[in-house]
Amino acid sequence: MSWARALVASLIVLSTAPAAHAATPYWVSAGLMGYDRTDAAAVAIAGGESALVIGGVHWTGTAHDAQLVERYDKTANRWTTLGRLPEPRGSSAAALLPDGRVLVAGGWNYPDGEVASADLYEPATDTWSDAKPMHSRRGSFGLVVLDDGKALAVGGSWSSAVPEVYDPAKDTWTATVGDGRTGPLPAVAKLRDGRVLAAGGRDLYTARAEAQLYDPRTNTWTPAADMHLAREQGAAATLPDGRVLVAGGYDRDSGTLAAARTFEIYEPATDTWTAPGPLNRPRAYGARLVTLSDGRLVITGGHSAETEFGVTEYSAEIFDPATGAWTQTRPAGWARSSHVAVALADDSVLVAGGLFGPRNAERLVFPKPTPEPTVSPEPTPMPTVEATVTPSPAPRSDPKPPPGVASITVPKRLKASKGGAVSLRVRCTGGTVCAERVILRVRGARTLARADVRLVPGTAKTVKLKLTVKDRRRLSKRSVKVTVVLGKTQRDATLTL
Repeated sequence: MSWARALVASLIVLSTAPAAHAATPYWVSAGLMGYDRTDAAAVAIAGGESALVIGGVHWTGTAHDAQLVERYDKTANRWTTLGRLPEPRGSSAAALLPDGRVLVAGGWNYPDGEVASADLYEPATDTWSDAKPMHSRRGSFGLVVLDDGKALAVGGSWSSAVPEVYDPAKDTWTATVGDGRTGPLPAVAKLRDGRVLAAGGRDLYTARAEAQLYDPRTNTWTPAADMHLAREQGAAATLPDGRVLVAGGYDRDSGTLAAARTFEIYEPATDTWTAPGPLNRPRAYGARLVTLSDGRLVITGGHSAETEFGVTEYSAEIFDPATGAWTQTRPAGWARSSHVAVALADDSVLVAGGLFGPRNAERLVFPKPTPEPTVSPEPTPMPTVEATVTPSPAPRSDPKPPPGVASITVPKRLKASKGGAVSLRVRCTGGTVCAERVILRVRGARTLARADVRLVPGTAKTVKLKLTVKDRRRLSKRSVKVTVVLGKTQRDATLTL
């Protein structure tokens, strides 16, 4: 075969190569928040290029940062403290209004209890102003922006407060007509036709299976079909076809607490729920559900009561409406519940804070699929030309050294020293430096100790993780299940002091 025909053949082979599959979603650092916080409110602003995290309390229950507001800038990957709320708030709700302002309402003003007050934030000027207070005090509730620009507050309050609608043009709250009361922790979502579904919630001792529909045109609530399972703290989102998915939550029965490992879907056209389907993990106590631009859903974190300390989830799950199935992601760097989760403009999902959570924030990134190469048309046959061609030598490049990989040796039983230190051996292999953080935590719960390690390839080092005096006293004379984390590696063990 002549060189010309060989060239044509090679071009045809290249042009018809199969397209590469989309890469797997992965977690990246999203900077360090200024303050620890749980049960905060969050909202995307600036077209999804930034996010606000508002209020919340320290995971110990103290309210030292419940008045603080921080802004995350995706481009700079940086957090900025903006100032203070007019009033401390935990378990409040926030919503972006059509005029660009952010409405923040209700919540808990520790230790005084639920509040009815509301505030408005103007991102362009970084200023706060008072809004008219709600008629009822409420915390742990849903706040949904309606098609006409008003905002519906539903749920919250142990007194089963009646839902109310906020009119930003008039700065007024108006009570809705009908029942609409769900108690705290309902799952709330706006339908494609403008109505709002509120499902589940909580009575004083039991979770609820009841669902109701709100119609803004008549300002009234009507009953909808009950869910198959009672759920409090379930998460809801509307699918591209108009149905509503409700996932996770707690099912309370005679005081027994169980995390739901299921989801079910509401069909508005027939007022029916599908039979519950499985999640990969139980997700309750603050699992968060967000929607991507292509209609997929992402649920992050959550907590269950499977062990003495419970289990806080590291992973997220992605729901594909086309297949009806959930896919679990790789573990995040931190387990989270009662955190915030916000879908940003690039479809990455920002997660931050949470119960026992650190100040470290993370983003779940969805790589763009590799575009399928264009198929070139078959060229016009060329006449055979005999020629001698001396090929140019291919440029040489020095191969890049393989990345450094850190590994850790963790025995099944760990023994702390008299000074409360746990010693572990870390080794580095590969061609570049290993820089990792070793974390020791109670399995599925709080962090006990951490240490940063930096190793030259081919070397090893003993790392000491020292427990605080408080933790040593709390855990003395007993064995506790722990997890040692090094990068994406996790090893379980039993720790004895």
